[in-house]
Amino acid sequence: MSERHYPVEWDMYEAEEAEDIAHFLSLIERYHLGEHTPRVKTLKQAYQRFQEVVDSPSEQKKLDKAFQKQTGISFYRTMQNL
Repeated sequence: MSERHYPVEWDMYEAEEAEDIAHFLSLIERYHLGEHTPRVKTLKQAYQRFQEVVDSPSEQKKLDKAFQKQTGISFYRTMQNL
């Protein structure tokens, strides 16, 4: 899992699912920081997997809000703007 502490209740997910969530959030951060900027296709694929894992829209909203509070980045808005 990513070394960065993301605001996710990890125990709700299987190990592979948690890795997929951390991977997506890491890509979003890298995209905004301009560090080794991931390709749009890669971001979209990771977002699709994130939505499969976190299949509740209300849980996705909750995570986006917590992620935005921690990082200043809304992954929902980021994906809308791609």
